[in-house]
Amino acid sequence: MPDYDAEAERLRRRVERDLPEPLPSPQAACTSMLDGAREYYVGVDGEGSPAAAALAATRQADLEACIVQTSPAAAACVAVLIAKEEGEYPWLLDQCSRAFPRTAG
Repeated sequence: MPDYDAEAERLRRRVERDLPEPLPSPQAACTSMLDGAREYYVGVDGEGSPAAAALAATRQADLEACIVQTSPAAAACVAVLIAKEEGEYPWLLDQCSRAFPRTAG
């Protein structure tokens, strides 16, 4: 079984230097992440791709959930890595959320 936490730690060390400083607000980071995911799927599969359509259909709910559940650093991590085509959105979100967890408060 893969060690996802170890993978996330390696990802954290690799991507930290590429994150914006200061980090964007939760809303801005989540918007950038969702825009990046849509651009990725449009680039890979075209404007009418099922993945792009699904992201469009769930955009508002995804944005609201991201703002509450995802740290700005994790959302920025996804945006950085998806722009480099380093993985698909669900995997990047999982790994970046492990690498940059939301802290209480």
